Amino acid sequence: MLFADATRLIKCKLAGAITTNNLPITGGWSEVVAATAGWTDCQAIHTVTSGVTEITLVGLAASGRIRKLQGLHVQNADTATATFILYYDDETNERVAIRAVLAVNDNLYVADDGSWRVVDSNGQTKTVQGTSTNALLDGVNHSDTVAQAVTRGSLIYGNATPAWTELVIGAASRFLQSDGTDVAWVAMSGDAPLAAGVITVANNAITDVKLRDSGALSVIGRAASTSGDPADISAVAASGAVLRENGGSALGFGTVDTAGITNNAVTDIKLRDSAARTVIGRSANSSGDPADISAVAELVPESRTLNSFLSDDGDTVGFRVVDTLPQDLNLTGDTSPPQITADQNNYNPTGMTTTSVLRLSTDASRNITGMAGGRDGRIMLVVNVGNFDIILKDESGSSTAANRFAMNGDLDLATDQSVLLWYDSTSSRWRLVSHGLIDLVADALGTLPIGNGGTNSSTALNNSRIMVSSAGTIVEAGAMTNGQLLIGSTSAAPVVAALTVNAGITLANGAGTITLGRPALTGAIAASADSNATTETIDMVVVIGDGTNAITTGVKGFLPVDFAFTILQWTLVADASGSIVIDVWRDSYANFPPTVADTIAGTEKPTLVSVQKNQDTTLSTWTTA
Repeated sequence: MLFADATRLIKCKLAGAITTNNLPITGGWSEVVAATAGWTDCQAIHTVTSGVTEITLVGLAASGRIRKLQGLHVQNADTATATFILYYDDETNERVAIRAVLAVNDNLYVADDGSWRVVDSNGQTKTVQGTSTNALLDGVNHSDTVAQAVTRGSLIYGNATPAWTELVIGAASRFLQSDGTDVAWVAMSGDAPLAAGVITVANNAITDVKLRDSGALSVIGRAASTSGDPADISAVAASGAVLRENGGSALGFGTVDTAGITNNAVTDIKLRDSAARTVIGRSANSSGDPADISAVAELVPESRTLNSFLSDDGDTVGFRVVDTLPQDLNLTGDTSPPQITADQNNYNPTGMTTTSVLRLSTDASRNITGMAGGRDGRIMLVVNVGNFDIILKDESGSSTAANRFAMNGDLDLATDQSVLLWYDSTSSRWRLVSHGLIDLVADALGTLPIGNGGTNSSTALNNSRIMVSSAGTIVEAGAMTNGQLLIGSTSAAPVVAALTVNAGITLANGAGTITLGRPALTGAIAASADSNATTETIDMVVVIGDGTNAITTGVKGFLPVDFAFTILQWTLVADASGSIVIDVWRDSYANFPPTVADTIAGTEKPTLVSVQKNQDTTLSTWTTA
């Protein structure tokens, strides 16, 4: 029996959402006063389910009263199976009284004694509950069963009798297997055993032969940038392609894009070997593949091989000797070491190996007896940026020999003065190149010797004169007019004189200019006046044959030439159409006579092929000079 009272309701709901229709519900309940035990009020139930939302069928009774469910009918009017739940609810806990699974058009009937049954659309009873105390497998009332007690985990199955009986639960990790006639619990074996309810494929158990066949030239994977089933990723035969990710959209065979190479991943050892004394680059003034740029092949001028630099001549990049320093030559990489507070031997501050300018300061007048970092040709500018003198000691034994200064005396570097040093690797010494600025008023008094850049003379000089050395002093040469030159005189000072010319040469003097020329040339080799042209184009004619008989093979004559020349073209004419090939040999008088090894005609030998004339002005394979 199902009762409601002042604290407990009777409710119902569906276990899941409906597909199309809610289920209609009809029934009724009656109420009794507990003290009189007589049923009084009655109430009908007409409603429908509301999906998984609960609805109240029998509400709370007044205090001292009880409500009893007298009967209930539920029909599954939905288009899919539904699970109907009838339960008690005391506003805190729910206790299920009936849970019935109803197929489409099934009917649930609940009697006033609490028993219920499910009847299908054909009126056949499918489920009965609460009307009998017989065990399910009693072997008596249910004559098609074998008497069995309930065992947890057991199943009911049909045996060979046939009768319904118990199949006792199997051992752990067993599964129910059919042999086509009966069922039994068995252990799973092979490459995918069952353990603790989980089927696990053993590591490395699926071999290549177990996989489905792959297409030709393919790998198994997923090309798309989404998860899903794998498939063949195929390559084209003889394409040389590699499997790569093409930028975020797919995998496939193809070429490797630069985006697929990690930055800095290509190390020196992965690059192809370079030739000796080369760098990798592109020397041409155009885009294209890089190549070796050789430090030997590009050296100019005079094929010098030392002290060459990689430079751009405006058209190509290559190793060249620097003959001219650029106008904007800069000494970069200056270093300002900590203040010097004691005399320094083998001075080697941090950064000495790479700097080109040393900015030094001291706390008092300090000596530097030597300086490390010397290497062949190194230039070092030393600047005193402090308030005290710095003395560079000449050939001081306090420093290692290779670090010493060779300056013909100590050098006092005053405040804001500088000195430019050059390292002589032959003598392993730092040598003086230049020393700061000289105040010609304060530092040069009286007559300045020639060795110090003076004239060794107190005589004032005039403008627009050339200076010459005479008797140990620098003096003026005489005043000069147009066309005059300063010309040496043995054991005497140079003299001012004008040029004289012989016949056949013209002379024109101007302000700061002298123009030499020649008259026009006439005769076999002509040239205009003052022209350098001395060449002449001539024809060298050789006649072969007698004009009657066919020309036979063999040497046909010699042509002595006693001047240098360049062959520009050959022309071959005949008295009739025909075919002939003529080779041209050249030899010196000492090696005469020539042989075929002395040919100069290359692959363009003078030839007639069924024609009367032929000519070649290219001579690309000839030795023409």
